[in-house]
Amino acid sequence: MQNYRSLAILLSCVLFVHQTATDSIDSVRSFFGGKPYQEVIEKDYVLDQTGLIAIQNIEGSITVKPGLDKRTLALRATKHANNQEHLEHMHVIEEEVSSAKLALRSAYDYEKVKGHIDYALTVPESVSLRLSTQTGTIHIIGVKGTITVTTARGDITIISPEGPVHATITQQGDIVIIDPKKPVQASTHKGALYINDSQSDVIGKTQQGPLYLQAKQVPAQTKISLANHRGDIKLKLPKQVETEFFATTERGIITSQQTVSVMEHQAQLDQEYWGSVKKNIRGKLGKNPQARIELQCKQGNIRIEER
Repeated sequence: MQNYRSLAILLSCVLFVHQTATDSIDSVRSFFGGKPYQEVIEKDYVLDQTGLIAIQNIEGSITVKPGLDKRTLALRATKHANNQEHLEHMHVIEEEVSSAKLALRSAYDYEKVKGHIDYALTVPESVSLRLSTQTGTIHIIGVKGTITVTTARGDITIISPEGPVHATITQQGDIVIIDPKKPVQASTHKGALYINDSQSDVIGKTQQGPLYLQAKQVPAQTKISLANHRGDIKLKLPKQVETEFFATTERGIITSQQTVSVMEHQAQLDQEYWGSVKKNIRGKLGKNPQARIELQCKQGNIRIEER
């Protein structure tokens, strides 16, 4: 990821036009033999500004953006199916409706129903989210509460979250988180993980794919922990940063644009020692480290760059 700013603008545009373009895309899919049958459910709810929205989807996307009304939640759920019979056997169930919580889930009357449900929500900006889908993307922009999202197969995009973020992909997909203000925990099994302009703790894990983190700030007591089984780790840090630094890779090398003060230890200056230096670094950035950075790769390189 060479240009984080361009990516942020692009993702924001995609997110806002996503729902507008849905009807046109459905028409094209129908023409080429997609899922020509659909039904749209639209409903408004009253929710406290700090309420919780919980959605359990089976197949389909979930898109969330803030609205102007501080208490109104607008839902648009679009059911897509191959035929009218399957459409009638797909449901959006209201499990809990109150001013403090709205809980919805998708339900199919039997396993062989072929279709998916896309959720698009305009919400009070301070709500918290707990969203999951088995297959499908999740897009969120401008939400201030705690965000917890999970998908098995699909991408996750979260832009400008102001509360803590927990994002998990259990099988395959990319995670992009831009401008998080609070701690982030993110993991994907097979896919890329991109976090831009972090300002607090970050725990990031990938099993297979690149892992990129650009930190806007690394305040005192911050902990950054990045682990990658098969893929590179790239970390961009501010020029003035005070942190302990631990990095290790089994099959790869460690390089840094920033000056790292390596902690003293006794060793014989032989070939084994010089080989290990490229793979195992214990040191500090700055003179008075008050944060902690831990980077670990199994098969991949670790690169520290300067913002």
